[in-house]
Amino acid sequence: MSSDSRWTYATLETVSQIPNHVLSSCSDHIRYLRDLKRTWDVLRVPQFYLDYQPFQLNASNTWRFNAILVQSLLKPIESDFTIISDAELSAQSPFDLVPNFRLSTERHRRGVKYEYQDPQRFSRFMTFCQVSQILLYQDHEAVAECAIATALEGLPSAYVRRENLAVQFDGVASNSLADDLDCALLYTPIAPTKPYSFERLRNVPINPLNPAFVLCMKGPARWVDDSSPPRDLPTILHSLADTATGSLVSLMTAWSATRRQQASLPRWATLIGIIYDSEIIHFVAHIPYFAPDHTEPQFLSVLFDTLPFPASGESAECLRHRYRVALAMLCIQHHVLRVISIWEGTEWQLFQRGSQAQEEPQTPTPSEPDSDDVILSGVYAESDNSSSDVAPLFYETEVVRCWLDNVDSESMY
Repeated sequence: MSSDSRWTYATLETVSQIPNHVLSSCSDHIRYLRDLKRTWDVLRVPQFYLDYQPFQLNASNTWRFNAILVQSLLKPIESDFTIISDAELSAQSPFDLVPNFRLSTERHRRGVKYEYQDPQRFSRFMTFCQVSQILLYQDHEAVAECAIATALEGLPSAYVRRENLAVQFDGVASNSLADDLDCALLYTPIAPTKPYSFERLRNVPINPLNPAFVLCMKGPARWVDDSSPPRDLPTILHSLADTATGSLVSLMTAWSATRRQQASLPRWATLIGIIYDSEIIHFVAHIPYFAPDHTEPQFLSVLFDTLPFPASGESAECLRHRYRVALAMLCIQHHVLRVISIWEGTEWQLFQRGSQAQEEPQTPTPSEPDSDDVILSGVYAESDNSSSDVAPLFYETEVVRCWLDNVDSESMY
């Protein structure tokens, strides 16, 4: 178990018992977590989930299957949910806490034509896939892994990583910190487009330029086909916190680099941890803050909600639990979009990893991906009625100004 003195651990129920200086520094964040948790108390279902006629869609068979699956599995709990009209969804901002069911999109799918007559309809197909996988999940660990990873996929400037995970901060790479990770959602402002850049993405570690917005680990309850020894929840929470530390420092650095006039972080500036197993799913917030008597950042881990996530069952109650988990994952997507806005517009001055900063760049290989020097610039536009609780809208103007001298730019794309 971690002995890092910078961390304090609590749940929403026990948060009043933490030291006063921690509570006063993080009180706004804690109120935000209560608001975030309440967003999935109401089982919202968009009207278009119920209205779609799958065989009249100009879509692939996979999309049709997901639409049929969602409609049929929601039928037994229709008396429990609140229907949200298309007009209400269109009025929502992507930075709202409640989901608009069209934030994520499917990408890198071969053989799909994107010239649909209704772009909004196409943008909603990904949520059909995400919700259907959680509703359909039964018994097997691999199916649960796929459902959780898919629920985080498709967000702008972010990619899910599941293999070859490592953590690299201060020039030191640590595979041990990532050993317990199931998957991670990394900041990836420049999407891969060609085999070389996909290979680089498969090997890039969690680092200051690619911090993790969401970290996922397995919980104590094992699946029937899993013979590995279980771990207790406190140990998992400490492991999750250790892995998140570097990304939290990156968050604070990015915030200070772009908003020097504002001393405190916004209340939504938290990174998320997800712990799931064959019975339940936990949502954990990792909050960075500066304490008056400390010169370096301090951190608070808050387990802010626990939901049933049964590995088996076909009852209405089971479907109700599953849909609430799916709704919570869609809400987490909107939270992540807010956090992404902290990094968008940050200007990293010729950043290079660790001890390589003063060395001549070496020829990159697939096993040792190159360290790209990227300067991101952006323009923020805020409405007149914006508040500190709403992330500014960001219109991407990302430009790659320079790569390492020995990298052929054409080979990257």
